[in-house]
Amino acid sequence: MKKILLAIFVVLFCCSLTNLLAQESVGFSNPEDIQPLLDYRLPDWGYSNFGLDLSHMSSVSDSKYDQRNISRFSNTIQISPTYRLYRESEQKILNLFSSVGLNYNNSKIESRGYDNSERQTKNLNIDSQINISLKNYQSENIFLYGAGDFSVTYNRRKNFQPGNTSIGRDVSIKPEIGIGFGRIRNINPMIRAVRLEERLRAIGQDALNRVQLLNAANQFTKYDGYQKSYDRSEKYFWQDMNRATGSALSGLKPYDMMYLTDIFDEVIGTRFEGWELIAGVRFRYTNYLDRKDQDSSQGSTSIIKTIGPYLRGRLYHNISLNHQIGAFGSLNQSYPLGSSNSAVDYNWNASTTLGVEWLWTVSDRWFLNTEVRNRYSRIKRTIANDLGSGNSTRWTNNLSLSSYLTYFLENKLAITVRFTPFLYHRRGITSDSKIMTREFDINMSVDVKYYFIRNLY
Repeated sequence: MKKILLAIFVVLFCCSLTNLLAQESVGFSNPEDIQPLLDYRLPDWGYSNFGLDLSHMSSVSDSKYDQRNISRFSNTIQISPTYRLYRESEQKILNLFSSVGLNYNNSKIESRGYDNSERQTKNLNIDSQINISLKNYQSENIFLYGAGDFSVTYNRRKNFQPGNTSIGRDVSIKPEIGIGFGRIRNINPMIRAVRLEERLRAIGQDALNRVQLLNAANQFTKYDGYQKSYDRSEKYFWQDMNRATGSALSGLKPYDMMYLTDIFDEVIGTRFEGWELIAGVRFRYTNYLDRKDQDSSQGSTSIIKTIGPYLRGRLYHNISLNHQIGAFGSLNQSYPLGSSNSAVDYNWNASTTLGVEWLWTVSDRWFLNTEVRNRYSRIKRTIANDLGSGNSTRWTNNLSLSSYLTYFLENKLAITVRFTPFLYHRRGITSDSKIMTREFDINMSVDVKYYFIRNLY
């Protein structure tokens, strides 16, 4: 399997290199001029996407626990239809994401040391989720924030050594409220307008002035509405674009006009500019059911309710029209509400996340996204069993590098190659023992996604 994945990656890379060398560059002619991005202010606009994601992922990891070496091999196939809705203005920002995922995993764990063993499992997972967030600005840089996550998960797991099957069901609800400072704007419409202006100059037309450039960006924000309102949406969209830019498109030959409309096939990623800081309170409710398939009467239910404060921040800056850098961080603290009916009661849970990211628009159909993230968490809990009860404290640290390269074969079909190494440390301290764990994982995946509806962004 590893050889097959490596062969696929080499073929994709060679094909992409050939295409890049053969085609004429249509990248930004002056990528250092980002002033239009800083000046841009958005009207009421938005977009929606509906797509089907097909992916295959393989992972290999090696861990050391005292005198044992444990190797893990895993193959996963996933099918997931997704829908995303984004609406933004200077007063409100609405973000909605929903998906239903079907995930099949075949894994094997080999243990070598004082206990040589091998265990194989097959896992079927169905996961549905809805995430929604709303920002309502009270002034230029102060806003009220509300969000909610709802998910239902069904899991069927078959173990071959020993032979048994287990079924799990998980219902999770996570609402949160807060107050925020700062503003992050989606500047994709302005980048589209800059590319339109450069294409106009490439065919011998006059450059757009600053007012025409802003009008063109505003017109791009309405593209979704044209598709929903007209049968021949492109005709009416470009007619109004001509009016918005002061007849800059008048008199163009059909070939030149086709060159301009090709701007919709350019891939620029999701581009932001600005910063924000949000502080608030989050509530979490989880209801988990676990039972054996052979006997439905043998099962357990766990209900966990927690509440606690959080602090989150993000920063984005476009150092050029081809490159965007970002930084993010969060602080979270949660406490249990009432007692849990499980064998483990959490006293408190704290976590910290820091990270940086970089987006590079390589060409009009290629972009590279890279992220470095570190998450540290610390948990104090009370464990009750047949031998009594006691307190334990555990901390974990997860450092990850995620990088993926996306190529749009055409406007509705995209291929993404992902490479993600993880370095994981965990230490647990109980009343009578200390446990130290280190894991290093490498995940590689190839995703193929088809967009039934892809409204520009």
